[in-house]
Amino acid sequence: SAETLIVPVTPGGFVFMSDGALIQSVTGTISVSADGNVTLGGLQTLNGTSSAVSVTSRNGAIVDGGLIHREIVASAVGSSVTLSALTGIGSVDALETTIVELSAVNRGTGDIRIAESDGVNLKKMLQESGTASGGIYVVSGTGTLRVLSGGSGVEVKGSGVIDLFADGGDLGNLVADAEVKSQVGSVTLGADNNVTFGVNGDVSSTSGAIAVSGDFDGSGTPGTPGGY
Repeated sequence: SAETLIVPVTPGGFVFMSDGALIQSVTGTISVSADGNVTLGGLQTLNGTSSAVSVTSRNGAIVDGGLIHREIVASAVGSSVTLSALTGIGSVDALETTIVELSAVNRGTGDIRIAESDGVNLKKMLQESGTASGGIYVVSGTGTLRVLSGGSGVEVKGSGVIDLFADGGDLGNLVADAEVKSQVGSVTLGADNNVTFGVNGDVSSTSGAIAVSGDFDGSGTPGTPGGY
């Protein structure tokens, strides 16, 4: 339907979707929130708005719930996905997605890990805690992985690292059109094809190493990045 699908949870509760469980809407938005962990089976919508999918764990983590479905599919033009958690987003096992645009904020411990099937625009990726060690890891299977112009960029305020990789052979491109910033940890940007920096695509780390690698696979065929 065109209505918003809201998953109700009692105060202090959690959301657990078993492997194979699916919440699906034709054109409506999907909103899932809980005080505890949110474990995702599959969320799918063709909604093309900035609120297409929203997942919030106020005091816990957003967790990969299995293998049957991608955790989030929101591929309509104009759609955006917003994720918010306290103790990690795909931290143990990366969230598998097929989405257009992503904003993800983690406020405490744990990593942000995203495995995108094709290209994705990163509007805001933030590890908010200045004392935590969680990093940001995003890999795209093909297409363009873009740090979106006009967005908030990619930032780790604690000691964690940033690792962005565009897989996909000649189609795997990484474009930084906004800031990529780490306070302490390293920053690694890689692509099977090209890594391109726009006018606002500054990359910085106060004390960590910065590495940029284009033509990562050196063969014109998809590589296999580690760490995801």
